[in-house]
Amino acid sequence: MCRRLGLAQAALPDKLFYSLYTIAIGLAFLLVQTTLGLRPQLSVEVSETVQAAYASTTLSQVNCDAALAKLEALMQTDRLYVDADLSLPGLAGRLGLSTHQLSELMNVRLGKGFSRYLRERRIDAAKTMLCDEPSASVLSVGLGVGFTSQSNFYEAFREIEGTTPGQYRKLHAKLTAHR
Repeated sequence: MCRRLGLAQAALPDKLFYSLYTIAIGLAFLLVQTTLGLRPQLSVEVSETVQAAYASTTLSQVNCDAALAKLEALMQTDRLYVDADLSLPGLAGRLGLSTHQLSELMNVRLGKGFSRYLRERRIDAAKTMLCDEPSASVLSVGLGVGFTSQSNFYEAFREIEGTTPGQYRKLHAKLTAHR
């Protein structure tokens, strides 16, 4: 998919490509909103499906609170999220859990999968860096928190914050200046 977008971008003038890309994103949001409007119970159904999938839990022998505390310590103190190669199996090994146990723990107790959790951690760190290090380039901030490319960083930032990293920095610089 990304490769095809890259080819489309190369074949079209920038303005046209970004206009079409923006329209596609808007249509995707419209589709999601329409679907949720037609099926307001969809989020409840998805949640019930996840719980049913984990009905036979792999966490019965796991101290979930201790595992979550260790996960938080690894992220907060050791800053594991900056490792661009961090994977579910690698993190599970550090926690002494199986991959399935960590996946279930995150989905059931945190309400999100590994990828979403990791993106959110990286974006939180990036937001701090964007404000605390105004001379650092946006790209260096993204790479510094574990993203492997500028496009991955921008995509995740927009998904989670609803704006670009540069816009976020400008807004928060203005807010700080007014204090």
